[in-house]
Amino acid sequence: MISGAKAAHDWYEWEGQIIDGKFPLLRYLGCTDRNAVFLTERQEGEPRTAAIKLVPANDITVEALLARWMAAAPLSHPDLLRMFEIGSDSLGDVEFAYVVMEYAEEDLAQVDRPLTEAEGIDLLERVLPALAYLHGKRLAHGHLKPSNILAMGDRLKISNDTIRPAGEWRSNLDAPELYDPPEIAREGASSAGDIWSVGVTLVAALTKQMPSWDQGALAESLLNRLPTKFRVPVSNCLRVDPQERWTVAELAEWFRPKAVTPLLPATEQSRPKMAKRRYLLPAVAVGLALAATVVVSRLTSDRVDGARPIVVEPKESNSGPAASLPKPEDVQAKAAAPTVPAPSPSQGVIMQVLPDVPAKARNTIHGKVTVNIRVGVDANGSVVEARNESPRSSRFFGNLALNAARQWKFAPSGAGGSPHPTEWNLHFQFLRDAQHPVSVKAVPAR
Repeated sequence: MISGAKAAHDWYEWEGQIIDGKFPLLRYLGCTDRNAVFLTERQEGEPRTAAIKLVPANDITVEALLARWMAAAPLSHPDLLRMFEIGSDSLGDVEFAYVVMEYAEEDLAQVDRPLTEAEGIDLLERVLPALAYLHGKRLAHGHLKPSNILAMGDRLKISNDTIRPAGEWRSNLDAPELYDPPEIAREGASSAGDIWSVGVTLVAALTKQMPSWDQGALAESLLNRLPTKFRVPVSNCLRVDPQERWTVAELAEWFRPKAVTPLLPATEQSRPKMAKRRYLLPAVAVGLALAATVVVSRLTSDRVDGARPIVVEPKESNSGPAASLPKPEDVQAKAAAPTVPAPSPSQGVIMQVLPDVPAKARNTIHGKVTVNIRVGVDANGSVVEARNESPRSSRFFGNLALNAARQWKFAPSGAGGSPHPTEWNLHFQFLRDAQHPVSVKAVPAR
């Protein structure tokens, strides 16, 4: 615990005190073992009502906290909580740093029921663009968790007082929490670490339980409690290896509405009706499409050679704001574009997806690159788990294959009157051939 920290029950005694001669502690709002938050009022500017966080600390820690907050204060994004003023003061023998920020009526930790699937998607609509903004600046949130996702009216925002450069972790400022990735004390905060925290937060918000693991994978009993739409993304957020976790872009892509190809060409008479219908899309769909745009454009500058490719080339659609999506040339590497239908359902595979291999990557191949992906399939035939069984092969092509494998569709259990395998091995082979750069063979796992 930070030197000088107060016991939780003592914080109530501070109500009515004035911080730095200008911020009255109007009402105690809550605390952790390291800080406390009070309602306060600003003397100038709007909004007047604000929250003030007090962090008891020694001289060295106060300076470090102020430096971190000063670096984060200029950040501006509609889904980030705003900071108004920072400073330091003392009451009695307790020294502390303080930050005055927007006041939120509620945080996600106070919701005493599981979120619905629609509410979970709405949550990501706010969290993902904010994380994309930070990751694009080589920053990490560092402590994403339900209590740091706050409601202001009908808008959700995430806190900004833990933001720091990627790779930073200070033992005198940061203590590992249940929502932090396993590598944080060793490697510091990171974009991959934030994704882990997103996964834990989703499990907690959608099931009111913390994640549990079975032989290194998210426990199936808990996975089955998640809404179907969240099982694949949550599994891929909570990978122990940070390199194998999904990116913000992949999460946004997963929840983006898929294009629907009309069966008949539009006539002049039908066009006005179709144009009107497109504006009836849910706000969440529009928001996530825009989120994917921001994510891809921001994160393409945050990758180095050999890193995981940004997903995926947008498809044309009459059912959403496709015009705002990134152009193919803005994306480092396009992955997972659906191809021709796979073998018939009687063979177990309904739809296969092949990676779209960038020409620059293809031209690096000498001979062939083989990647074996093992996938787990649920009763509906959807892929709920995918892992690379050939880790010594190219990581770049391995991730292309993983991204594609996650989108395959298999026959539901019992279809055709017989059971189907719940695990498959997908053998991808990448070649230099521009016409046929990749092939795949699906074999039931033994």
